Amino acid sequence: MGIQITSDLCNKWGSQTVSVIDGATNTVIAIIPVGVQPAGVGINPYINRIYISNRGSNTVSVIGWVN
Repeated sequence: MGIQITSDLCNKWGSQTVSVIDGATNTVIAIIPVGVQPAGVGINPYINRIYISNRGSNTVSVIGWVN
């Protein structure tokens, strides 16, 4: 099962969340709160971390995952 994460940058600018999407079924399997106006996503697969830059709060949210 592949997992994809999206920050809904286009249609949910003020949502302060990111959606985790199951790549096999294209369904949302989790919604994770982050900072104000999420604007970018970075992934470090070596340490299982996803970084969300939050433009409105000038912060970075760090999300971990387990394979």
